[in-house]
Amino acid sequence: MQSVPLSYLGPDGKAQGYSIDICLKIVDAAKEELKLDKIDVRFVPLTPQTRIPLLTAGTVDIICESSTHTIGRSRQISFLNTTFLTGSKLLVRKTSGIKRLKT
Repeated sequence: MQSVPLSYLGPDGKAQGYSIDICLKIVDAAKEELKLDKIDVRFVPLTPQTRIPLLTAGTVDIICESSTHTIGRSRQISFLNTTFLTGSKLLVRKTSGIKRLKT
């Protein structure tokens, strides 16, 4: 899934972006902590439907793409510190009479 500038495939077909950079720094830190010469990194294509099941099944070790941090997901997986915030807005016709949403 393309999520520029966080994680996406570049013109060369390789994963890149801000989230990819963070994950590669985590790999470097793990390599140093475990005193390993090398850690093999394999990027696995994920979709919003497959990312959490593949992580919980152990098929992938870390997700390097944007994912909304929700309470439900927090019950299944661990999240790193938030690195990106966004918001949502609702557009309506000016003549609709809608001024706000009930919460």
